[in-house]
Amino acid sequence: MPSQETHLKVTNLTKTDIIATVVSGTNPSDWENKLGPAGNFQGVVIPAGKSEERREEVNRFASNCRFTMKLMFADQTQDEYTINQKFAIGKAQPGFSHSGDHIVNYNQGDKYIIITIYDQAKFQER
Repeated sequence: MPSQETHLKVTNLTKTDIIATVVSGTNPSDWENKLGPAGNFQGVVIPAGKSEERREEVNRFASNCRFTMKLMFADQTQDEYTINQKFAIGKAQPGFSHSGDHIVNYNQGDKYIIITIYDQAKFQER
């Protein structure tokens, strides 16, 4: 299956460590390795102020490469977001949704989807 290179970067700009990521909702036919982020972004720790990134090979012919990622924090808070990885290469709308205790934003550029997590208080101060 022909694939296209994309990248997923998750940046934790909160004051709390992410102690685990849990990825679900992937369709095996959407990813070169059949898993996508469910294979290489599962159980990842992201300390406060740091980021992690992984290369994600998407199926060139798939119209959607959606996945859901749950972020579990050391203080027992959680966030969950869903996005379409093909947005990284401009081949689909992001289809972004989020629920949880923090502010979660997304951006796209040069084959990347960049997810950034902020504390709610950071935005309430303004």
